[in-house]
Amino acid sequence: MLLVLKKLRPQKKRDFLILTLGILLIAFLWTGKASETLHATYQKDISAQIFDRNSELLSLVPNSKGQYMTEATSTPRVRELVIQKEDQYFYYHIGINPGSILRSFVHSVLYGEHTGGSTITQQLVKNLLGNENDRTVANKITEVLYAVALELHTPKEEILTMYLSSAYFGKQIEGI
Repeated sequence: MLLVLKKLRPQKKRDFLILTLGILLIAFLWTGKASETLHATYQKDISAQIFDRNSELLSLVPNSKGQYMTEATSTPRVRELVIQKEDQYFYYHIGINPGSILRSFVHSVLYGEHTGGSTITQQLVKNLLGNENDRTVANKITEVLYAVALELHTPKEEILTMYLSSAYFGKQIEGI
């Protein structure tokens, strides 16, 4: 970019910088909207809870997917183990891990094996967008964009809580 700027006249430099800043602003605004959309979907997926007069839980109402989901409450050890198993670089990336994606792609092409290359954030986005069973390149690209958007606007601990709440554990149960 600096090489391009050196070759331009002052008027063109100014126009180029204004265009670049405009594109960055639009991208940032889109990421905010995308993050809000994911948060709204997450809130909508939490099952309604029915309590008695003593505040004892009587029943959970299935969400729109027919699953039972409550906000995760987990110990630090559970969080540590999930990160260790699912995404050991969780605290060091911005929603995607290019090394893991490349490794997964190479294994798929060379060996026909499908190894996981998604981060916790990407898995959360996949669940929230409802793409669990529709694994296409277009969906994967969409998930990458939304994962970066979510990371830009949401603290890591909140992303981890959302993941632990929405991961499918079988028998219509979502979350820990």
